[in-house]
Amino acid sequence: SAGRTRPRGRSTVALRSNRWRRPLRDLALALALTLAPATGIAVQDFDTSDYPRLDLDDLAEPYRRWVEEEVVWIITDKERDAFLRLHSDAKRDLFVNEFWRQRDPTPGTPRNEYFELHYERLDYANKFFGRDTPLPGWRTERGRAYILLGEPRSISRFPNTLVLYPAELWFYQADPALGIPPFFHLVFFKDFGAGDMRLYSPLVDTPMRLLTGAGQVQARLNAGEAMDMGVMTEEAAMAIGAYEVLRDLVDGEIASAAISLIPSEAGMLAGMSPFRSDLLLAQISRIPEMIMPDAMWAYRIVAGITESKVRFETLPLQATAVALLDPSGVPFIHFAALAPGNRLNLRAHEDEWYVTYEVGVSQTDAQQRLVFETGERVVESALDAERARELRHGRVLYMERFPATPGRRTVSATLANNISREFGAVAFELDVPSPGSDRIRGGDPVLCREVGELHDVDPLDDVVPFQIGDLLVVPALDGPYDERDGVTVFHQVFVPAGRHAAAIKVTYSILAGDGTIVAQTVVPVSPDRADANGVINQAVRLNLTGIVAGNYGVRVDVAGDIDGPSALLPMRLVPGYEPETIILQARRHPPASDPGVMLERARQFRVIGEIGEGIRVLEELLRRAPDDEEAVQLQIQLLSDAGRYAELDELLTPRLAERPKDVQLLLLQAEANAALGEHYDAIRFYERARLAGATETAELFNHLLAAEYYAEERLEEARELLQRSLDLTPEQPEVRRLLERIRERASGSGDALAVSRPDDHLWGGQAAVTDSNFVASYATRVSLPAPSGE
Repeated sequence: SAGRTRPRGRSTVALRSNRWRRPLRDLALALALTLAPATGIAVQDFDTSDYPRLDLDDLAEPYRRWVEEEVVWIITDKERDAFLRLHSDAKRDLFVNEFWRQRDPTPGTPRNEYFELHYERLDYANKFFGRDTPLPGWRTERGRAYILLGEPRSISRFPNTLVLYPAELWFYQADPALGIPPFFHLVFFKDFGAGDMRLYSPLVDTPMRLLTGAGQVQARLNAGEAMDMGVMTEEAAMAIGAYEVLRDLVDGEIASAAISLIPSEAGMLAGMSPFRSDLLLAQISRIPEMIMPDAMWAYRIVAGITESKVRFETLPLQATAVALLDPSGVPFIHFAALAPGNRLNLRAHEDEWYVTYEVGVSQTDAQQRLVFETGERVVESALDAERARELRHGRVLYMERFPATPGRRTVSATLANNISREFGAVAFELDVPSPGSDRIRGGDPVLCREVGELHDVDPLDDVVPFQIGDLLVVPALDGPYDERDGVTVFHQVFVPAGRHAAAIKVTYSILAGDGTIVAQTVVPVSPDRADANGVINQAVRLNLTGIVAGNYGVRVDVAGDIDGPSALLPMRLVPGYEPETIILQARRHPPASDPGVMLERARQFRVIGEIGEGIRVLEELLRRAPDDEEAVQLQIQLLSDAGRYAELDELLTPRLAERPKDVQLLLLQAEANAALGEHYDAIRFYERARLAGATETAELFNHLLAAEYYAEERLEEARELLQRSLDLTPEQPEVRRLLERIRERASGSGDALAVSRPDDHLWGGQAAVTDSNFVASYATRVSLPAPSGE
């Protein structure tokens, strides 16, 4: 888009930072700089007094628009502060490049998908959310949510009705690494039926705010019935009355979201705290800080301490990746890359030779969530003099495998000379299979030099890449091949158990560049060969005799597979070709039953939102290794994500008995009890955590404890804690309003259903756009829950 401040240049950068690994990854910027290591500057110690801060009006239009409009919702306060302390356009250009590179999900490749994704979201927000308001779409509350979170999994729209103001219900499945629940709703509504859609808070607004006058009348009638029974307070009764109106006259899903934005709490009307919904909204506002927890890179640009480490995509690289189902039923992605030995870092030291290079592999899903990554690792191998001479005229074949979870995946990889800074980058689209297919399917094929059978294979032994049980596949990539040798195609066929007695026809075709079939082989495959997971391992050697030199494609078509034939595998035919020396380097990997593999699979299930599958894998692991602390910690996170608080409480109790002063366990136990509506027990555990030395932060700890005291109607304790929070962080207008609400409740005066003014938007309204402290100030905003019984 014209006028955007974009990264510049055509080379890419080596990512050597040890910074926190972020869930959002992309491809490297066209030109950027890696910051010099070990400069000794820490963000918290950086003195900015020597670098005066400019006003936005002092910036040239492209830079002002970039910081004030284009990245306003994703830039952190510290990054914004650093940008406003830059006093040259050259540094600002460097800052913009580095800003996007720091968020690059797959460094070393030509594209930056995070950059592209952000501007797609920004364009969408401006196009669709600014239609009914004088504000541009990016400044609306729906626009901000869309830019931060992306497209919801579903949107339900409710036009103005007799009982409901116009509203929208957005449902999200989010990456837990963002620090927010994996499943949640957002509700937007037109306050009093007018103006732009604004974000709804179950606590600050209460469900009554969504209702028209007629709806509120009906809600009060419903509430009167509950109050006549004497089982709840007026405030709780009104909330339940509004819930019933929404449920019976509008939609059950928006009724539940009006009580809690977290679906797992939808059935917990009694004892549920709407504070958790407001905490969710605060966590969403803090997503930029989760992605970029510090701004050391930015302050180094302010100080002018940078070191250029430009690298170029000039390393010839052949590679392949294939998803195969292990005999245990666990899918793995196998990766191989072939690079010329004379372009790698080959050196001698004290009469010994060694070769080094860097490899990095990552896996993302269809929603561009980072499912797995190895990081950039240095591969080093010692060689004798003879092998070193061979390597100069030969190639290195590097292979590895890593566990995966079923679904569509993008595998991206880079291989780099870590001295010359040359690199090659590749990417593959794969369908990762799952055991127990419900139909005939063909897996991704791979071309191989050979497929060999191993003997005396122990299923508990470590394995090498491209090993499937007692079979070992040696990938050959695209060749070159000689017509005398032929080429072997290996792939898997997935068959439903007991449903196909007839042979399955598999067609192997060799196609010329214009799509003409130059050779074809049809092979029948018996379903009786399938293992317990319905998998047939199939290897077929194709005859190349009579095919002239040139570039071809190999295609595999499994009859009955509704997805159609495989993608073309490139194959280069060179008659009379004499094979060159290939040095194989393969990392050994633990089997599928290894605790580390199971832990990694559970992590991946959490990232893609398959929480139940992650819990199932960890339950199996914990039966075998009950003291595996990493597994326990991940299981705690998964149970919390799933809202299975009773199981979470059961998991925590014995560990807390062993470590009664463990602050983290105490806080988790308190959270579980709060979610279960056991407010008295939640208070006990929060107080024990305080005595054990938990840091009393204004934004979280005091407010959580205050919420539980309020739920127990211990108003004086809640008031004291919130007052202490104000002492720690005075600028919390929402806390001041809630303190006033407590005073009204304690005195029995005032409107117990008092709500925010129409202009008190949860995300700060228009003022937030130019307030550099907005994100931090909102993150420290808290709310109190309704009384016990609501």
